[in-house]
Amino acid sequence: QEIESAFIEHGCAAVHSPENIDNTIFWLGDDLVVYMANGYNPIRISTYAIEYAIKKYTTVSDAFSFSYTDEGHKFYVLTFPSGATWVYDMSSQAWHQRKTFGLERWRVNAYAYFNNKHYVGDYINNNVYEMDLDTYTENGATIQRTRATTYVHAEAEPVFMDWLQIVIESGGGITSGQGA
Repeated sequence: QEIESAFIEHGCAAVHSPENIDNTIFWLGDDLVVYMANGYNPIRISTYAIEYAIKKYTTVSDAFSFSYTDEGHKFYVLTFPSGATWVYDMSSQAWHQRKTFGLERWRVNAYAYFNNKHYVGDYINNNVYEMDLDTYTENGATIQRTRATTYVHAEAEPVFMDWLQIVIESGGGITSGQGA
């Protein structure tokens, strides 16, 4: 709704990118920066890396978003059909990317919360699935997870470590049935 006395100097690059989460508006700005409104003040929440990626997509005007809450985390999901799917976690104030195995973006095109369940629509085959943390496949396909961390450096000097510990739970899941 238009408010005559309010003015925000950042437009919207994709008509379907604005999303209301807890009375806060998120959107893709006309300068290809992702913003969150703090009252009438736009706050930049995208990183330089995400903005660089967005500028490389062939089309940004077709980007769309939805939001959902799961396990106490509120997510803003922004998908570029010609690019990728980026997800902002309001709780951790961190971004991550979602992809369907073999695709550059997540296959989810729609979302609904009904009867205490998360439902998602698949843009490839128009199926509707229940999204749940205890399901270890996506439409029967493997869900690949990659974790990247910041790099360790010493201003162009060699870095020596006495030890490095990496803790990974591989193959965690169920032993039979879906996701075995």
